[in-house]
Amino acid sequence: MSFSIESKLGDLLDNETTRDLFGEITDKLPGTVTAAILDQKGHYLYAGTDNGWVMRWDLSDVAAPRLLDTVSATGGAAVTALNL
Repeated sequence: MSFSIESKLGDLLDNETTRDLFGEITDKLPGTVTAAILDQKGHYLYAGTDNGWVMRWDLSDVAAPRLLDTVSATGGAAVTALNL
């Protein structure tokens, strides 16, 4: 699964810098991704699957995302939305 993140950083003088970050999730997924969300700071990526699993990755190093958690969330029903 590939992902891209647009990161906007501002300074005290209201100057804004935009960076585009690209990464690849290489972990074996327990199903097909049906929902995904990124936390507000862009550190964690959450994904839900068609068979009820939710995974969380640490994106601190975008070049090497780390899978932190995999949980069965719905008893087998598809995860169709995620919200933080």
